[in-house]
Amino acid sequence: MKSAALIPVEEYLRTAYSPDRDYVDGEVQERNLGELDHSDLQGELIHFFRARKKSLKVHAFPEQRDLKFGVPYVWVINPVDQRAWACTQDGNAEIRDGVLRTENPSLEVPLAQVFAEL
Repeated sequence: MKSAALIPVEEYLRTAYSPDRDYVDGEVQERNLGELDHSDLQGELIHFFRARKKSLKVHAFPEQRDLKFGVPYVWVINPVDQRAWACTQDGNAEIRDGVLRTENPSLEVPLAQVFAEL
């Protein structure tokens, strides 16, 4: 099996890829573009945050990547069975009360509200 050549992040950042590529553990990989239900859910989350932009003091951007390392909160949401998980430095946990949360800034996103529009 052929292994991919590892490149430094600096090289990835100064190189234009068409189509766009992701940088994962030193390897440039084809980007997963997701599926329609993923795109629909992403749109609903963006709408949720943009509608509350002033009160929450947040901005919502689709596919905005700045390659910061050590993202404190990652939500994994399955739009098909409407389940979600929070992934943090402490591990992964399924969201059982139906509310996605962050600290600093303190945010709450009721999944029922997001899924209601799908």
